[in-house]
Amino acid sequence: MALFCLVKGKVFSFFLLFFLSLFLNFVVVGDRREKEKEKAERNSREIFVVGWISRYKNQRENRKIKKK
Repeated sequence: MALFCLVKGKVFSFFLLFFLSLFLNFVVVGDRREKEKEKAERNSREIFVVGWISRYKNQRENRKIKKK
Protein backbone atom coordinates (compact mmCIF):
# COMPACT_ATOMS: atom_id res chain seq x y z
CA MET A 1 0.00 0.00 0.00
CA ALA A 2 2.80 2.40 0.86
CA LEU A 3 4.52 1.55 -2.43
CA PHE A 4 1.29 2.26 -4.32
CA CYS A 5 0.95 5.68 -2.62
CA LEU A 6 4.59 6.47 -3.42
CA VAL A 7 4.11 5.57 -7.10
CA LYS A 8 0.79 7.43 -7.20
CA GLY A 9 2.47 10.53 -5.74
CA LYS A 10 5.28 10.36 -8.28
CA VAL A 11 2.85 10.00 -11.16
CA PHE A 12 0.78 12.90 -9.84
CA SER A 13 3.85 15.08 -9.40
CA PHE A 14 5.05 14.12 -12.90
CA PHE A 15 1.74 15.17 -14.46
CA LEU A 16 1.66 18.31 -12.35
CA LEU A 17 5.13 19.31 -13.51
CA PHE A 18 4.32 18.33 -17.10
CA PHE A 19 1.20 20.49 -17.30
CA LEU A 20 2.90 23.32 -15.44
CA SER A 21 5.75 23.29 -17.95
CA LEU A 22 3.27 23.25 -20.85
CA PHE A 23 1.41 26.21 -19.39
CA LEU A 24 4.59 28.19 -18.81
CA ASN A 25 5.79 27.35 -22.31
CA PHE A 26 2.61 28.80 -23.83
CA VAL A 27 2.88 31.91 -21.67
CA VAL A 28 6.54 32.50 -22.55
CA VAL A 29 6.04 31.81 -26.26
CA GLY A 30 2.99 34.09 -26.37
CA ASP A 31 4.91 36.86 -24.64
CA ARG A 32 7.83 36.43 -27.02
CA ARG A 33 5.51 36.65 -30.04
CA GLU A 34 3.96 39.86 -28.70
CA LYS A 35 7.42 41.38 -28.24
CA GLU A 36 8.40 40.36 -31.78
CA LYS A 37 5.23 41.98 -33.18
CA GLU A 38 5.91 45.20 -31.28
CA LYS A 39 9.51 45.20 -32.48
CA ALA A 40 8.42 44.70 -36.10
CA GLU A 41 5.90 47.55 -35.83
CA ARG A 42 8.51 49.84 -34.31
CA ASN A 43 11.02 48.97 -37.04
CA SER A 44 8.48 49.60 -39.79
CA ARG A 45 7.62 53.01 -38.32
CA GLU A 46 11.30 53.90 -38.03
CA ILE A 47 11.93 52.86 -41.62
CA PHE A 48 8.95 54.95 -42.76
CA VAL A 49 10.16 58.02 -40.87
CA VAL A 50 13.74 57.64 -42.08
CA GLY A 51 12.53 57.22 -45.65
CA TRP A 52 10.33 60.29 -45.38
CA ILE A 53 13.16 62.39 -43.94
CA SER A 54 15.60 61.28 -46.64
CA ARG A 55 13.04 62.09 -49.34
CA TYR A 56 12.53 65.54 -47.83
CA LYS A 57 16.29 66.16 -47.74
CA ASN A 58 16.65 65.03 -51.35
CA GLN A 59 13.89 67.41 -52.43
CA ARG A 60 15.60 70.31 -50.64
CA GLU A 61 18.94 69.48 -52.26
CA ASN A 62 17.30 69.24 -55.68
CA ARG A 63 15.71 72.67 -55.20
CA LYS A 64 19.07 74.16 -54.23
CA ILE A 65 20.69 72.69 -57.34
CA LYS A 66 17.89 74.03 -59.58
CA LYS A 67 18.14 77.53 -58.07
CA LYS A 68 21.87 77.73 -58.86
